[in-house]
Amino acid sequence: MINLLLLTLGRIRNQLEKENEKSIAMKEAVSLALIETNVANKSKSIFLTNMSHELRTPLNIIIGFSDALKLDITGPLNEKQRGFVENIHFAGNRLLNLINDLLDLSNIESGNLPPDLEKIRLRDLLSNHVKDLMRHANNYGITLNVIDDLDEIEGLVYVHENNDWIAQILMALTDNAAKYGNKNGNIWINAFHNDKDTIRITVKDEGHGIAENEIKNVFKPFNRAGVDSKAIEGTGAGLTIVKGLVDAMNGNIDFTTQYGSGTTFWIDLPIKSI
Repeated sequence: MINLLLLTLGRIRNQLEKENEKSIAMKEAVSLALIETNVANKSKSIFLTNMSHELRTPLNIIIGFSDALKLDITGPLNEKQRGFVENIHFAGNRLLNLINDLLDLSNIESGNLPPDLEKIRLRDLLSNHVKDLMRHANNYGITLNVIDDLDEIEGLVYVHENNDWIAQILMALTDNAAKYGNKNGNIWINAFHNDKDTIRITVKDEGHGIAENEIKNVFKPFNRAGVDSKAIEGTGAGLTIVKGLVDAMNGNIDFTTQYGSGTTFWIDLPIKSI
């Protein structure tokens, strides 16, 4: 009986030792995989940074010369030549935007966004960008309606923000609303005091909304929320980039949607009193 018990215990001990060896091997494999993943991500970031620089330099030259041709600096163009130059300029800018999107996405994924935030008064937060946003909406034949209630907030109140990021966020949300909204429709931007700690900026379109089964994919990169990608310009990374920039400013972003009736994206930014 004792021999049988000792034999059983020996088998159990051997089994435990084998399981422990498997566990150690698995941990080592996971650790190695994480190291390889980090190396791959770092290599990807370095590659994208270098390639974006190498690609943007000639692109900026192409765009600059096409601008000069459009302005008739080198002499007047006939109608056919002007059409060629317009196509070159449009394609150059589009390619440059795609490269910038990929670089921004890479910086967000790797956590390389520089935290250079600055104070700005609430009354200037949205007003600094309205003209550019209206000009952009007009390019799509969309009417942009802006309701800015931030100047009604009493006291010396400000937010910590990056002006370039705010411009990029508002432009991307407006661009998204224009692309997925109704042609010749309206976009509504509203900025107001959400609660004692935050202000909210909303961007509402009059489009077809987002299907329920696509809601979970909205902030995933290269996603079109079920829309044929051939019908929409861009990389599909715009909302992913917007979320990364909002998060970097300690803000929040979300949306409400009703399929067939449009979508409203909103961002909340923390406010402070001087």
